[in-house]
Amino acid sequence: MSFQVPVLFRWSLATRCCHLPKASFWSRHRPAECRVWSGLFPAYGCGRDMITCVDQTWTSELPNISDVQMACSNLNDLVSENPWTCGSEAEGRPACQHDTPNNNVGKWLLASAELGCGWGSTYGNVAPDYQGVSLPYSSFFTVSSEYECCLKAMSFENSTWAEGGAALFFQLSGTECRVDREKIIYANMDSSSGRSVKYQNTRCGTARLFYRHAAGAADAANLHTGGRCVLDGGFKRLDLGGGTNLPQGEIYSMGHEAPNHDCDPNDNSAGGCKASFIFNTIADAEACCEQCRSMNWVPLLGGVVETDGSNGAQINPCVAWQVVEGRCRINRKYYYDMYNSGQLIKDALLDNLYPAPGNPGWLVRTRGCGSSMERCNYFSYIYYRELQDSNVHPVGVRSSTNATYRKVMGGNLSDLTENITLEVRASSVQSRHDRRLSLLSQGDGDDSDESSLEKSDGTDVGLVEVYDSSALRSSGDYDIFDEESGPVPLCTTGLISSNSPVALSCSLASSGGRRLREVGDIFFVFTAVGSGYDQVNFQAGVSLENVQTTSSSTSSTSFSVTTDDTAEGTSTSGSTMMGSTTDSTAGSTTDATASGNTGNSSMSTTEDELPDATSCARTMRLFKFLCCLSCLQLC
Repeated sequence: MSFQVPVLFRWSLATRCCHLPKASFWSRHRPAECRVWSGLFPAYGCGRDMITCVDQTWTSELPNISDVQMACSNLNDLVSENPWTCGSEAEGRPACQHDTPNNNVGKWLLASAELGCGWGSTYGNVAPDYQGVSLPYSSFFTVSSEYECCLKAMSFENSTWAEGGAALFFQLSGTECRVDREKIIYANMDSSSGRSVKYQNTRCGTARLFYRHAAGAADAANLHTGGRCVLDGGFKRLDLGGGTNLPQGEIYSMGHEAPNHDCDPNDNSAGGCKASFIFNTIADAEACCEQCRSMNWVPLLGGVVETDGSNGAQINPCVAWQVVEGRCRINRKYYYDMYNSGQLIKDALLDNLYPAPGNPGWLVRTRGCGSSMERCNYFSYIYYRELQDSNVHPVGVRSSTNATYRKVMGGNLSDLTENITLEVRASSVQSRHDRRLSLLSQGDGDDSDESSLEKSDGTDVGLVEVYDSSALRSSGDYDIFDEESGPVPLCTTGLISSNSPVALSCSLASSGGRRLREVGDIFFVFTAVGSGYDQVNFQAGVSLENVQTTSSSTSSTSFSVTTDDTAEGTSTSGSTMMGSTTDSTAGSTTDATASGNTGNSSMSTTEDELPDATSCARTMRLFKFLCCLSCLQLC
């Protein structure tokens, strides 16, 4: 199944060839914590592939985070407002009135709640066998003022993810200063689990609480799939329509809440451990899939996972999973035996009538996040498998098939272009949790250069393919990559290991020298192969060979492109042609990213110089795609 995110570069001849529009896809669809205040680049709480954590509308210089005195200034000017009570019309909430932070360095805001109230006193309970401390990401100090408490919070600003990350909250109670750090977003927050700071609506108390906006553990669940687990477990995605990145449907939710409560072995209801679960501290789609497949928490909670002695297959397997409102849900075979005996799991999920068969109080396809991108940010698609699929995909056995994640970048080529040459390098990274620190360390927040390829500690490999526009299909306002049609690339590099340069020459001409196909859009697909997450960076040098109209000679033009977690794709004439996608079986999906870094790009066959807006306008008809890429460094 195709799943992709349209991206944003728009064509402009007024000042520059390409620019990031102020009102773009990101301003409408990026996570709520980024919309609340534009000063979030780079953001806090970045996930392992950082798909939600770059505010593409940031235009100012990055703040000097070493100036802690500035970061803690103007705290007394803040007016308290709880972010979970206000928002946007799409959320059905009144607009926030006091959402301007103290300054661009500290980014602190003020709410009314107590860090030690409710789940804030025991958030460390993240698994049924948890043996750690109750407050693993909190630090306590003795100070005399909120300013001093803020300075303690800012002392963690350069901390790595492994160390706990930067501070997200601080609060002074008497002389005790409490600081809660980034990793708390993976804590057990009861029904606020998985959500960003903005949506942690189970806070309690009325004390002065200073906070920063940060992504939640489940942010962009609508962009993720179950990665390689979907392949290994024989799951399929249920697409009920609803629009791009608006997953519809919601599997049964009144299940056992883990790890907060142990199982009751005598509970045979739909909410018992035999039938369904809600996992507070599992927010990632792949982790949810893995829990559905193995159910390794269930015995630790006092539940039962029986297996067939002859083949090891689970007798009551999990057959459906979904991230809903930031938390993982799973439904077991027992649940469908109760309400849909004899039906296929898919048919049970697609049921559109309340009378039997089916749960008369729960119609899957009419529930879900609706048309609100805010709500859908915390919903994944429903994944299911039939019983026979669970038996032929035993737990612990890995499929030989890899999941993929695609970054798609393209534009219009001239009908004179007959050859494209690529020189590609790739680098796989294990995690992007610390990208905020590396972006800030570079001073301008841009890592679209060779430094993004230096770190290579991941296991995924790269793949670059060239397609024509027949591989696209329309989805609402966007053109997206059409996985279902099985498009065949014009050419491909094959798999690329980290830091092993690969060259590819792609001919667009037939043996007679004429263009292989009519003038149209040629686009590049940069694919991470393996885990299904955006964990491969690419750098590509691209040369176009063009046939002269007045002679038989040819001319060539070259430019370079770097794709990583912060860069974006390009589109032409204001249309959107890009997106990320996965194959029909799995693969994490996020924003498409691609950025130009041109070096000695040239628009003229006689002059070797970087084009300005005027030359781009003059040559737009022939080199629209090249022009846009060449001018990216001006953006």
